[in-house]
Amino acid sequence: AIVITTIHTQDFRDCEGDRAVGRITIPIAYPSAARYTTFLALVAWATVLSIFWKLQLWETMAYVAFSAYVGIRFIVEKSMESDEISYQWYNVSTVPF
Repeated sequence: AIVITTIHTQDFRDCEGDRAVGRITIPIAYPSAARYTTFLALVAWATVLSIFWKLQLWETMAYVAFSAYVGIRFIVEKSMESDEISYQWYNVSTVPF
C-alpha cells in the first residue's frame, strides 16, 4: 500500500509529461481529490506506522505533524517545481525512525 501511495505522490510532479503522451493518472483525472487523498493517506500512514513501530506519544505527534505538513504542501503548492519538492519531503516522511 505504501508503494501505491508513493506512485500516487510521484505522479503529481510529471502531470505535464503524462498529458503530453496521453497518459491519464489520478492527479490528471481528479486533480483536487488526488491532492486531498494524498493528505489523508500521509496522516493515516503516519498514524498506522507509529502504532506498528510502538512510538512514544511525542514521536507519534511529531511524525503525524510532519506528514500533515507534507500533505498540506501537496494541497497548497501546485506547481511542477513545488510538487517535486513535496515528493522529496514525502520520501523523507516515509523513512522509519
